[in-house]
Formats: sequence, structure tokens, C-alpha cells
Amino acid sequence: MPITRELLFDVAVELFERATRSVPSDTLEALEKALKTETNELARYVLAMMLKNARMASESNTVVCQDTGLPTFFLKIGTDVEIEADVKKVLAEAVEKVSLEFPYRAAFVHPIFRDSAPLIVGGGIPIVICDTLPRADFIEIAMSPQPSGPEFWSRIEMISPPSDPLGAVKGFVLETVNRAGGAACPPMVVGVGLGGDMGEVAKLAKLASIRPINERNPDPELASLEEEMRALLNGTGIGPMGLGGDTTVLAVNIEVEYCMKAWLPMAVCLRCWTNRRARARIYNDGRVEHL
Repeated sequence: MPITRELLFDVAVELFERATRSVPSDTLEALEKALKTETNELARYVLAMMLKNARMASESNTVVCQDTGLPTFFLKIGTDVEIEADVKKVLAEAVEKVSLEFPYRAAFVHPIFRDSAPLIVGGGIPIVICDTLPRADFIEIAMSPQPSGPEFWSRIEMISPPSDPLGAVKGFVLETVNRAGGAACPPMVVGVGLGGDMGEVAKLAKLASIRPINERNPDPELASLEEEMRALLNGTGIGPMGLGGDTTVLAVNIEVEYCMKAWLPMAVCLRCWTNRRARARIYNDGRVEHL
């Protein structure tokens, strides 16, 4: 039985609403843990206000932040999936419905002409990134709106292979977070992409940034590097909202692919303290599993 347009639309609407109106449970747990271990009094106050903000948004069913972000869907489409819909069109229709029925900002403009009447959808909005899953009978959809502040301070760089690649990566990530400071609304989740080419490394950083923050890379060496980088970045003292403290990042997630000998692609995708995202799977038989 094929996945219907109506089912895909309903799930996309629910994911967009959930991603913009609530903070994920793993992020709430990390913020609560940070509040217990934070030694800076002002930082503890800020973390407590963040948790209060998240609770109030959930209770009142309103947005967590006035910057509702650029809607982005990450799709994994099983090769055994049957679907009777134009997926990108349906996702755009879902974004438009939510945006018109709720006070979301129409913030998308032409990059050069900066239109006086910003769009809600169209012109490539929402962004849809697709991969395939061999022999799977479901579509997995992750919805993640990227707000202005963290995205503005995210970076990509292509460099010649250095004599110390690991040192270059650490330096690049540290410099990126230091440059962002409080402007990216820390404590942040830091997604790091390494390898591929210019387009792929940015995608890797994006995918790393939406990975659950309590999941480490399956490669033990990369998992160790993630923890080492988290400790390094928290040692900067930037703290919540840049006001000082022990909690500058909640997690560092790293994704890696092989690359050409001639270059080392590096990308960092920053996510603010709300770390907004929502995920679900739709199966051929109509079942919906929220992840």
C-alpha cells in the first residue's frame, strides 16, 4: 500500500510544529545536567531561564524562539517505499500551512534583490536533503529549522593537507566557536563535517548537528575526539548566551567521509541552545513512528 499524500502532509505539519514549538528531550536533559554542574552563578540563572522558556512554550503551544528559522527537511527514503506524492511539493505545502496559520516570520528573500515582500515558501524554500536506505520500507523525515544567529556563524573551509590534520581540525572548530561567542546563543550543539568535497562537507556538518546529542560517533577514535572537543570548547569560558561560565556547548558531533589527497574540507554547523528538530518514520502500511 503506497504512502498517501495526505499522510505525508500530516506528518510534515506535525514535525514542523513540534520542531519550532518545543525543545527536544535530549537537549532538555543536557540543559538540566548543565544547570546542576555549572559553577558560574550568572550562567546558572541563564540556564534556568532557558528551561523556563522551553516549558512555557510547550505549555502555551507557542514558538520557542521568535526566530522560527529556515525550514529544512532531511529525508532518508527506503528503496522499497511506495509513495503517491511529489514529496518536495507536499513538504512545501505543509510549511506554508503552518506558517500561515501561526505567527511565523516570512523571512526569505532573493539573495541579491532582497524582495520587499518576503516569501514563506518558494525559491528553494523549504530546503530538502534526500538520501536513500537500501531495502527499507519507510521514509524517515527529520525536520530542523535553522535560525539566523547560529547559521550566520557557521563556517566552511577548504585547505591544503596540513602536516597536522588533527590539529588543523581542532583549531578550525575552536576558532569558529570563539568567533561566534554569544551571538550564536550558546550553549550550542556543534556539528563538524570532515571530508568529501565542498558541497558534501557542508551536508556532513548539517547531519552531524541534528544527531541526538547523547549519541557518539560509532568510530571509537572519532567518539573520543568528540568528547575532547566538547571539553576544549567548554573551557573557553564563553558560557550561556556569551555571559561566561562552564557551559558553552552541549555536544560536539562529528561526521567524516574520505576526500581527495589534494585537500582537507572542513565545515562547522552551529545550533543554538534550543537545538530544534523533530523526526519520524512513515511506513508503507501507514504506520507512523515518532523518533
